[in-house]
Amino acid sequence: MVAQARARWPGVTLADADFVSHLAARLPADVEPDEALAAIHASDVYLACACALGAPGAVQAFHDQVLARLPLLLAAMRLDRPALDEARQMLADHLLVARNGAPPRIAEYTGRGPLEGWLRIVGIRTVLNARRGAGKGAETLGDSQAEAQLLPGGGDPELEVIKTLHKEDFASAFRAALDELTPRERTLLGMHFLEGVPTLRLAPMYRVHRTTVARWIETAQQSLLDGTRRQLVARLQLSAEECESLIALLRSRLDVTLRTILGG
Repeated sequence: MVAQARARWPGVTLADADFVSHLAARLPADVEPDEALAAIHASDVYLACACALGAPGAVQAFHDQVLARLPLLLAAMRLDRPALDEARQMLADHLLVARNGAPPRIAEYTGRGPLEGWLRIVGIRTVLNARRGAGKGAETLGDSQAEAQLLPGGGDPELEVIKTLHKEDFASAFRAALDELTPRERTLLGMHFLEGVPTLRLAPMYRVHRTTVARWIETAQQSLLDGTRRQLVARLQLSAEECESLIALLRSRLDVTLRTILGG
């Protein structure tokens, strides 16, 4: 991983021990090391670590090869050139400058998703926070009707942008969580939420009481939500609050989400 990272960022000088220590501190404690390392975007962590430590060449590489892609990363927000330049400056200051004795915020990047994806989320938050501070609305954000169907509107523009830009990530997370369910759980969810079969009719099919079927459906629904939450955290590196907000939206309209993702 060190060799690959050095090849990816040839102009960055970072001590091997610093990178390995930084990487080890960000591995999830509940996953076997080999498995955790296999899922890490190590070269991206290398650059983030180098920027956090002020390693030679790191900040320049971040500006030239990562921040330079900000117009593409924030394309859905339809920012004009002055707004993009301002966003780039705000992000550079927010991520690369240490404050109050704490390391630069870029040290918070864990590598569980691509650095560009993480930067897009941080960029969205930064722009929206700046707009709120200036008393501006978020009316320029794009959101098609198809994208809006994936989750119901929650009144939070930041969640709406995350939902829109990461529609495919959400759908993939949802499908992965669905695959983790047992065949019976998937069947019950499909019949109950997609076909509208009530528990009163499902119970005789399994020769159990309707309360048992209701409990099975509730357990399957909770497992699906928990699995989706876990996948989203790994893919998008959302905060606990943001993830819970998305899961709450999903819970409120599970039937719509199932039809949207599985309807085909």
